[in-house]
Amino acid sequence: MLSGPPRSCQSVPRPSVATDSASDINPHHENSSHAGVLVTGDEQRECGRPSQAICLVHRDIAPVKRTRWLAGAGGVALAATLLATPAAAQSVNRAAIDELNTQLLYVALPLALFVEVTLVYAIYRFRDNDDPSPTVDDPALEITWTAATAVILLFVGVSAYVTMANPYLTPAAADAEAAGDAIDDMVIEVDAYQWGWAFHYPESNVTTEDRLTIPADRDVRLVLSSRDVIHSIYVPALGIKQDIIPGSETVARTRATETGEYRLYCAELCGDGHARMHGQVAVLNETTYEAWEEEQSADG
Repeated sequence: MLSGPPRSCQSVPRPSVATDSASDINPHHENSSHAGVLVTGDEQRECGRPSQAICLVHRDIAPVKRTRWLAGAGGVALAATLLATPAAAQSVNRAAIDELNTQLLYVALPLALFVEVTLVYAIYRFRDNDDPSPTVDDPALEITWTAATAVILLFVGVSAYVTMANPYLTPAAADAEAAGDAIDDMVIEVDAYQWGWAFHYPESNVTTEDRLTIPADRDVRLVLSSRDVIHSIYVPALGIKQDIIPGSETVARTRATETGEYRLYCAELCGDGHARMHGQVAVLNETTYEAWEEEQSADG
């Protein structure tokens, strides 16, 4: 005697050849949520059918397993995201961008999981509903989700505004702060051309090619210009990205917090040598930077 879910018996002709599994009899076995299990011998007699009958035990196990698997995977993903420790930022620019991304993630991830879990539940709960009822108006529910959406969008907008008003990320904010004589930045003039970079240090009258050297823990103001076409300076690790327009000067500002070597790219297609227009950014501690500056001045 088998214990388990209810059984239903179907009389079908005995196959002309022996079969080893229910999938040989039911060609849709693998794609069906009601898996047919071949039962023989005493179990056929238990079903009340002749020995020529085939008893199929229907199980609704697959949807349940899928739902549990999705819920478990979602829980693991949420826990991993919330408990993960982000890598330390290498500049104040990068730190501001990472903070905004973290804030948006804490809002977006629960919403995404809520929508996916609701979708899976609805698919499973109403999978056999051949006569669905029409949707009933629910003004309270509609007002609730509209208000919740407005609050979320307001939070996203305010967070983005605060980040973009950061003078390390927005040239206009950097210009306004410089006009008020509120800062004392180290100024480096950046000249972009097809397909390279020139960095001029007015304080020491030093110019380098394709290598930008800056001190750590000091505000640096990059005054950007182009000799020919539109370029864009991009240092991913430091969170620097700013377009450079011919005939005008733009500004980028940063303060590196970690010493090291970082890659610099042109992020604007500027001709057939665009892929080769890259360089290095060296962030040195104050003592090492002063020694480098003196060495460059002596060689110049």
